[in-house]
Order: sequence, then structure tokens, then C-alpha cells
Amino acid sequence: HHPTPGRTARPHHRGHPRHRPCRGGKHFSYDKPDSESHGRGRLLEEVDGKRGRLKIAEIYAASSKSLADRSAPLDMAISRPEDLQFLRYQWATVNSGGTKEVAGEKFFVVIGKWRTYGEDQVSGNYEMWISGSNDLRMYVVREMIIVGGAETLLIHKWDVNVKVDDQVNPKLFKVIL
Repeated sequence: HHPTPGRTARPHHRGHPRHRPCRGGKHFSYDKPDSESHGRGRLLEEVDGKRGRLKIAEIYAASSKSLADRSAPLDMAISRPEDLQFLRYQWATVNSGGTKEVAGEKFFVVIGKWRTYGEDQVSGNYEMWISGSNDLRMYVVREMIIVGGAETLLIHKWDVNVKVDDQVNPKLFKVIL
């Protein structure tokens, strides 16, 4: 990633942990792209600038490569059109997997063939569990990879509770001065 268009990012070297995209609501910080810095150093940008206040999707676009666990559920929650389009291209097929019930809760299951990116060949399957109120509750990718010359099943599983139009819980964020 490069600095957000129309904004000047400045180096940030205060020893903040690698995975902290926000600082006090006025700035956000992220790792420099590896191609420019070989993974060393951070950039700091203002949330409010000459072009107005950045939206969460713009902050996410700039800082997402420095997140430890960037995932499809997080991309869906942020809902940046470019990320959603990338996910759609990963889903080679989209089918109904019927319904499942767990602990008295019913889920609609979406299943399909999965690939690393849009033009790649299919290398696995995905499934999403969606509640009756359209909340994403689970996302799984089962992918065949080669390790040491042998085919191995790699499973990525996120148990989540992404609610549609939910209020943000302020306890999830801590202001760091």
C-alpha cells in the first residue's frame, strides 16, 4: 500500500506494536510496505486532513496489510467494494449448503469452490454460516497445499459474530495517548 491519495504519510518510529492501526482517533499507523522498507518502520497518517475525514474503509485499505489476521470475515465487515470484489472472485462457485442447526440456532449455509485469486485454479472449498437475521457466524476455507512434496489439507476457520447494521461496542477500542 502507498499513503492514502491526497495525504502525506510520515515515518513513525515510536516502537508501537506492529498491529495497531489507530492512535487516539486522530491518527492511524501502519507498517511501511515491504517493497519500500523491507518490513522496517511505520507510517502515521491523520484521520482528518485537507480532503476531509477518512472513512473506516479508507483507513482499512491503508493499514490492512499490517494486520496479523486479515480475513474474509473482516473484509466483509468493513465492506470495501474492492475487497468484496476480490472475495467474490475467490468464490469460483456459490451454492446453497442447506440449513444446519447448532445449539437450537438455525443457520443457512453457503458453500462453493475456492481459489486464491480470480484467475487461479480451484484449490479448495469454502463455507459460510449465516444466521436467520443475516449475521455471519462462521467462515471456513479448506485448501489443498503442497508441503514437502506431499499434498496437505489446510483449514482456515473463523468463528465470528458479524452483525448487520449493529452498533459498535466502545469497549472494543482503547484510546492510546
